[in-house]
Amino acid sequence: MIGPTAAASAFLYLGRGDGKVYALDTKTGQMLWDFHTCNDVNDCGRTPSNPEFGGEVVAGLMLRGGTELYLGSFAVEGSNGIESTALYKLDAASGALVWRYPGSGSLPGVFMAAPALSPDGNTIYAATMCAPAANCTAPGYLYAFDPNGTLRWNPIPLYDGKNRPAGAWSMAVGTD
Repeated sequence: MIGPTAAASAFLYLGRGDGKVYALDTKTGQMLWDFHTCNDVNDCGRTPSNPEFGGEVVAGLMLRGGTELYLGSFAVEGSNGIESTALYKLDAASGALVWRYPGSGSLPGVFMAAPALSPDGNTIYAATMCAPAANCTAPGYLYAFDPNGTLRWNPIPLYDGKNRPAGAWSMAVGTD
């Protein structure tokens, strides 16, 4: 269900632990669209038989230019492939999938930090961390993407000051 255009109304975007992102009209509270995360780009947009399919959206959302919505999904430990960790770009007006990274499967770790945008608006940063319930035997990774979904450089493993596996709970990008 597609609602009014962005020019006619303001949108509020919500990510939830049910694996969905919702867009609401801020004037009426009407739900305009929802998007269910997926484990493969070919399954995005389908109604899954398992409501836990995809990944939870708990890390926060990021808007770029008012037309692009970015989000990371979270695979709960022990979900055994039902949920996945991935980064998504959606059309902010319709909720349509633009791209998913990776195209299929899951990244190591989970997204706890919302994606961040470079000051020039041309790089999207996303960082995972090991599953919070785990002993962190593997690091999270820092990713940098072009808006078209292409990686700018190889993912960087994240370690703490004592060289232990780590990750990101939150991010901010400075102008310097």
